[in-house]
Amino acid sequence: MHIRPLQRADLPSILPICTTAFIGDELNEYLYPHRGKHPDAYRNEIFSNIRMRLVKPGTFGYVVVADSEDTSVTSANGDAPTEGEIVAVAWYLRLKDGKHFDPVRQPRSATLEPAEAEAKAARDLAENTGVLFTIERTLSMVQQKYQRRVGTLGAAAESSHFDTFFNMISQDETFEKLPSHWHLDLVAVEPRFQGRGIGTLLVRQGKAMAEESGVPLSLVSAAGVAQALYTKKEGMGILGWPGRIGDLGFVGGAMCVWDRWGRWIRGCEERVKGDRGKLVNCEYIE
Repeated sequence: MHIRPLQRADLPSILPICTTAFIGDELNEYLYPHRGKHPDAYRNEIFSNIRMRLVKPGTFGYVVVADSEDTSVTSANGDAPTEGEIVAVAWYLRLKDGKHFDPVRQPRSATLEPAEAEAKAARDLAENTGVLFTIERTLSMVQQKYQRRVGTLGAAAESSHFDTFFNMISQDETFEKLPSHWHLDLVAVEPRFQGRGIGTLLVRQGKAMAEESGVPLSLVSAAGVAQALYTKKEGMGILGWPGRIGDLGFVGGAMCVWDRWGRWIRGCEERVKGDRGKLVNCEYIE
C-alpha cells in the first residue's frame, strides 16, 4: 500500500469510508444520535464536513491506496482490496499554540516574477490559501448554514451535543504549550480492513511530516487498542486526558504527543495519575 495526498476526485471513494468507519464510536454516537433515523442527513453531514476540510487553511488530507501486491491484506470475510482502491483517509492540521496555523500571506502574484508566482500558486494549493480557496470556503459555509436552517442537514445530529462538545474542546489547553506543530486530526479506515495496520501507516505519515518540519506531532487517541498502539509501538507520550469528556457520558482518549528530539516533552520521573485517574507518562519541559 502507498500513501498519497488527497485529491478532489477521491471524494466518492472516501465518503463511504468516513460514513461507516465510526459507526461504533462513542463520540460519533454522542454527536449523531439520530443517524439511524436519518441516514441520508448523516451522509450529507459527513459530505459537507469533508468539503469544508478540503478548503480549510492548514488542513492536509492523505489517503492509503491498495497496490497489486496487497491481496494478502484481507478482511474478516476474506475480502481483499482491489488495486487502486482507497482503504483509508486521514487529515493532518498545522497548528500553532493549539490553534489553526494560517500560513503567512505572500505578496500578490501580479508583483512576483513568473517563477515566484508559480511557487506561490503551489503553496496556496497545498495550504488551502489564496483567493479561490477563500471564495470556495465562504460559499461552502453559506451553503452549510442554509441547509441546516431550511433543509435536512443536521437532522442526524443533536445540536446541543455539538455545542457542548466543541465548547469544551476549545477550552482545553493541553496542547497549547506546543510550538507550531502537526496534529493528526482524524483517521478513517474502511471497516472491512480495520485492524490490519493501515491506521499505523497514517500515524507514521504524520510522524514523518513532523520530523521533516522539525516539530512534534499530537493526537487524541481512541481508548483501548489504539492508545496502546500510539504509546507502546509508536513511542508517543500521554500528556493528559480530556477529563471533562467524562461529563458527557463516555471515556474519551489520551492526549498524546510524539517529540522526536525531546525538546518539548520528557518522561515523568514518576508515572502520575491525570484527570479521572488515568495514566500520564510525560510532561512539558519548562
